[in-house]
Order: sequence, then C-alpha cells, then structure tokens
Amino acid sequence: MSLTLSELIRKLKAKEFKKITIAAGAGISVAAGLSDYRSKDTGLYDQLKKFNLSNPEQVYDINVFRKNPSLYYSVCKEFGTHNLDLQPTFAHQFIYHLDRNDQLLNCFTQNIDGLELVAGVRESKVIQVHGHRRTASCIDCKKTYCVKTFYQNVDKNEIMKCTDCNGLIKPDVVFFGQPLPSLYFQKLPEISLSDLVIIMGTSLQVQPFSNMIYRINENVPIVLINKDTNLRRLEPINNKLLIKGDVQDIISSIMKQL
Repeated sequence: MSLTLSELIRKLKAKEFKKITIAAGAGISVAAGLSDYRSKDTGLYDQLKKFNLSNPEQVYDINVFRKNPSLYYSVCKEFGTHNLDLQPTFAHQFIYHLDRNDQLLNCFTQNIDGLELVAGVRESKVIQVHGHRRTASCIDCKKTYCVKTFYQNVDKNEIMKCTDCNGLIKPDVVFFGQPLPSLYFQKLPEISLSDLVIIMGTSLQVQPFSNMIYRINENVPIVLINKDTNLRRLEPINNKLLIKGDVQDIISSIMKQL
C-alpha cells in the first residue's frame, strides 16, 4: 500500500519516521540561483551547447580537464558556478528540520554547493557524493589549496598550477573518471536501515548515485519530489509516493504543515 501525502505529513509530525534517508539532486538548489543539469533549455547541459561539445559532460571529465583546463575555467566564469555566497533553500531547511528532530539517518547529495551544511545539517549526516567546493587540490600530488584562490585565477583567465609538482588545480569536485569519496561507500550500507527514503530534485540518471535505490528494503516507502516523476528506476517499486512539481513550492507547503 502506497503512502499518501497526508499520511507522510502526519507521520513526519508524529516522528513515526526516525531513520530517514535523503537523496538530493540539483533541483533542490535551483531556487538558490544554480541551474540544474538536465532541464530542457534552462539546464546547464543545454546551455553548454554554445561550446560545441560532442557531449556536455566533457566539461567535467578529468581527462578533458588535463588536456584543456581552460574549458572548465570558461564554464565556471560563464555560468557563475564559482559563486560561493549562496543561501539555503526550503529543501535544505527541510533536511535541517529532520536532523534537528533526530529523524535524519543520512543525506546523500549529488550537489557540490554544500548548502545542506550552511543550513545547519550536521556534517556527519551529509555525504557529498560528487565532492564539494570548500577546498581545491592538485589533481596529481593532492596538495590542498584555498578554493577562493582558484576562482580568482578563473576570473583572471590564468590556469592555476601546483607549487610543488606543477600539476593542475581544481576544486575538490568529483569529475567523471575520478573515484567517489570513500565516505559514500562507508555510508551506503546504512540505506538498508532506513524507514523512509525521500528523493528530491533528481531524475536519478547518474550512476552510481542512482543505484542506491536498490539497497532500500521493499517495505520502506519512497517519496519522490521532482518536476519529472516518470522515472524508470522507480517503476517496479509499489510502495512509493510521487509528488510532481516545483521542489521549493512542495517542500514549502510541507514545512508549513509541519
């Protein structure tokens, strides 16, 4: 039997769900001023067409970055992706609400903006699967650098090099071709402990993040909040609640009722 929206709110309010796993994507940060990746026309990948790439994901490919770091620099500058002064959205505040009420098991996020932490969610609860922008490092010797210094180089169109080995510097964001953080693999088995899973702002197209749903126990309800709820990966799952629409509007409404 599927969960209804009214039941979800009632059970959240009564703290009947005590081990909630959040799986978050770019859609929860759009209201903060960031583009998502795959929306038609407005998504970052559609906007990257002006760079005449065979595949927009090349911008975030470590081998492409090694050969042509200026491409990533240009994208950072063009789309303002190096803005570090963003504010949390309703979705981030919702995650904080769950954490403050001791209902949050873990928050797996594809986002690199760190707004979950800015909202006040405990660092031990946040798994930034695709890395973060709090620091930068050399892609060869791994020496750490101040990320603001990196973005200053972006603004000046100067390729930043390591002072130790002359390797390229980039933010500690996981590019295609790089391993995911070890914390992700450490925390992944805990999904089986969940009593509720809420997926927000993601179309579950990027692996291995999208494969997390296969670790959810059959009796555990899944809630999907996204503007596209027609996701193939969720089709075989019966115990689910699909809430289609703007993530911020939906979460704002839920928060008011909580």
